[in-house]
Amino acid sequence: MTSEDEDRRENWLQDFLDELPEMTCQLEEMNKTGYRFCDECKKLDIVDEMHHCKKCSLQLCGNCIYKNHRSHKAITLLQKEASLMSHELCDLSISEVQTYHQLFSGLHKELSDGLEGFDQKLLEKKRDLTNASTFEDLMEKNKKSTELKTDFEKCSEEYMPHVRKYEKRVKELMKTLDDDPN
Repeated sequence: MTSEDEDRRENWLQDFLDELPEMTCQLEEMNKTGYRFCDECKKLDIVDEMHHCKKCSLQLCGNCIYKNHRSHKAITLLQKEASLMSHELCDLSISEVQTYHQLFSGLHKELSDGLEGFDQKLLEKKRDLTNASTFEDLMEKNKKSTELKTDFEKCSEEYMPHVRKYEKRVKELMKTLDDDPN
């Protein structure tokens, strides 16, 4: 092999490597748009016209399924893809919804316990008013208790719209699922 042949080969290899990322992107895009290569004849075809041979676990064009796999159990590739997507979506959705459900249940319990504790402590502060030694002490204790109550109200008023908005959005999503004919 001459040095010129080696240079050509290196250039060809480098050109191929330079184009590889773009070719990979094109193949991924074809998969997204519903095209697949037949595992036997390598023909590019649309998913709607292809089949999945269950015995061989191959995706095949109509010609190859007929010629070489007609005695095997097969389903359309569309059915296979739908089943895979359905399982994946179901697994991810269930996991995510359950995670939030557990998170919100825990937060709700902690929040509820916290509110109960805050309520008890606030009542103790109000009872403390009767232990005031002077009118000035009484006014100071009342001021502090009132400020705590006001801060609590303010905090709650800031928090509630977010909870209501979240609840409303979840209901809208549920309605979308109910209204979807598919």
